[in-house]
Amino acid sequence: SELVKPIRRYFASGEINSEVADVEAAFARLNEKFSDAKTYQLDGVSFEYEDWWFNVRSSNTEPLVRLNLEAKTPEKMAEKRDEVLAIIRTQCECGKNMECAGKPAHSKMEPQSKMLLKPLQFRNVTIDFPVVLAPMAGYTDAAFRSVCKEHGAGACWTEVTSAEGIRRDSQKTFQFLKVSELDHPIAGHIFGKSVEAMVEAAQYIEKLGCFDWIDLNCGCPVRKAVRRGAGAALMKEPEQIGEIVRAVKAAVALPVSVKTRIGFSPAFPDHLAIAKIVEDAGADMISVHARYACDFHKGDADWEKLREIKQTLNIPVIGNGGLDTPEDAPAMLKATGVDGVMIGRGAVGNPWIFEQCRAALAGEPAAVPTLAERREVIETHLLHLVEMTASTAVGRRRKAQYDPEQGACMHFRPHLAQYLKGLRGRRELLQQLNEMKTVETIMAAVDKVLEKNMECGGLPPLSCAELAPRVAEASLGKQSAGKSAQSKTIKPPQSIEYGIQPLEKIMEEHGLKNHDLVAASKEGLTHKQVQKGRKGRRLTRNIQDKIAKALSLSTGETYTPSRLFDYN
Repeated sequence: SELVKPIRRYFASGEINSEVADVEAAFARLNEKFSDAKTYQLDGVSFEYEDWWFNVRSSNTEPLVRLNLEAKTPEKMAEKRDEVLAIIRTQCECGKNMECAGKPAHSKMEPQSKMLLKPLQFRNVTIDFPVVLAPMAGYTDAAFRSVCKEHGAGACWTEVTSAEGIRRDSQKTFQFLKVSELDHPIAGHIFGKSVEAMVEAAQYIEKLGCFDWIDLNCGCPVRKAVRRGAGAALMKEPEQIGEIVRAVKAAVALPVSVKTRIGFSPAFPDHLAIAKIVEDAGADMISVHARYACDFHKGDADWEKLREIKQTLNIPVIGNGGLDTPEDAPAMLKATGVDGVMIGRGAVGNPWIFEQCRAALAGEPAAVPTLAERREVIETHLLHLVEMTASTAVGRRRKAQYDPEQGACMHFRPHLAQYLKGLRGRRELLQQLNEMKTVETIMAAVDKVLEKNMECGGLPPLSCAELAPRVAEASLGKQSAGKSAQSKTIKPPQSIEYGIQPLEKIMEEHGLKNHDLVAASKEGLTHKQVQKGRKGRRLTRNIQDKIAKALSLSTGETYTPSRLFDYN
C-alpha cells in the first residue's frame, strides 16, 4: 500500500516492465495470478519506492515468485538491505530462518545471455521447465528417464511403442509402457500406419491412467518403421497424418501431440504444410526435429524451418535437433522462438545436460560433473535398470533368455560407453564389456577407469571441448612411441582424393593402421561403389569422420570427409 510512484525502467537492459497507474489494482492482479499458479505472467512488473526499485520475477524453482530489490544508490545498498532484512524478520513467517531473503540485486544490467523460459502449457498439461527428454528407441526406458528427471528434465516420452503391438497384446510391447511417479509429466509415444490401430493403442494408453498425454510419432526414420508405412513414411502422405490425429482426438479425452520432422526429404511436401495439417486436425502440441528423415542425424539441423513453423502455428512448438551442448538450448530458443527444446542423443551418457541448460538459460556457468558424480549416476542408472528388468519379467508367459541382472547389464552397454566417453581406459573396458554380466563386475571395471584418470590428475569434465583432442593426441603419441627409430616423418598428403589414392595407402603413410579405421579400398573404389558392393569393410560416415580427425591431428592440417572422399 505504500508503493506509490510507478516508473518505467530506462536503462537498456532488455527487460520489459509495465507502467502501473493503479498500484492496488496491480497487486490484486499479481495475487490473482499467483493464486492461479500462473506465476510466469508476473515477470517484468516494476515499482519504485523511495530509494528502491521493486522488480517482480518469476522462477522455475521455489520460491516461484521473487521480489528483487535494487538500490538506486549503490553506495546505500548494504544499509538498505539491512532495513529490508529487519522488516522480513518481524513480518515474514519464514523470516526467522531468513529462507526467503536472497542476496541483494545489483543495479547493473543482467547478462544478455539470460533468457526467461516460460512454462509450456497445453490443455491440462503444464511443463514447468520445457527442456525435455526426446523419445529414443532402445534408450528412453523407465531407468534412463528416472535418471534424466533427477537431473532436471522437464518432461519425458516413452520409447517408440508399436500401436500394432498393443493391438495384438504383445508382452514385449507392453514393457515400453512401464512408468514411475518420477516420470511425470510423461507422454505415451506410439507409432503406426493404420488409423484403427492408432486409435485402439491410444485408448489403451488412456485406460492405463498413468500418462499425461498421448504423442503420435510421425517422424521416426528407422527403416523398420518406414518399411511398414509408419513413422517418417507418413510425411509422404500428410493427409494420413491428419486422419490419424482427428481419429485419436475423437477417441480419447487426453491431450494429443505429434512428433515429426521438417519432412521426409526435400522432394515431399514442405514443413509448413505438414505442420499446418497437424494443427488443423486438432493436435494440442507439436514437436519437430529440424532435419529431414532421409538425413537421420547427419548434417546441421535447419533451425530456420523451425522458426517458420513456430511463426505459422498457434499451438505450442517444441524444437529438436542439433542440441548437443547446454549453450545450444538458449541458442535455439533465440533463433526460432519455439516454446521448448527437446534433447535426445545429447543426453545419452550426460543426463546433467538438463541442469546445465537451466544454468545456461539463467546466464550462469554450467556445473560439470566430477568423476565421483559420474560414478554415482552410472551405478544408480544400472541399478534402476536391473529393477526395471526384474519387474517386466514378472508374469511373462515365456521365461526370459537372461536373468534380470544379466539382461540389464547387456542393455546398459551403449549407455556405459557414453558415460565413460573421453576417459582414459575406456577402450580397454569396452573391449571386455561383453564378458561383464553382473553389476559388481561392471562397477569394478568402472572404478579402475576412474582410478586411472584420477592418478593422471583427472580429466576435464564431460562437457569440456578440449577433451577429445587431448585423448586422441595421447593415443597417437603412444603409437608413435612404439614405432622404430627408422619410422619416416609424417608429411601432409598432397591432393588426396578417395578413388585416386587408395585409402590403405593414406593410412599407411600416416601410421594409422588401426583396424577400427581401415575401410574398404582395395581397388580405389568410390564411396557409392563401396556402399553398394560392400567390398571388404563397409565405409560408413562414422569411419570417414574418424579418419578425417586422425589425419587432422597427425598432419596439423584440417581434413573433412568431403575433402578425403569422392562422393560423386
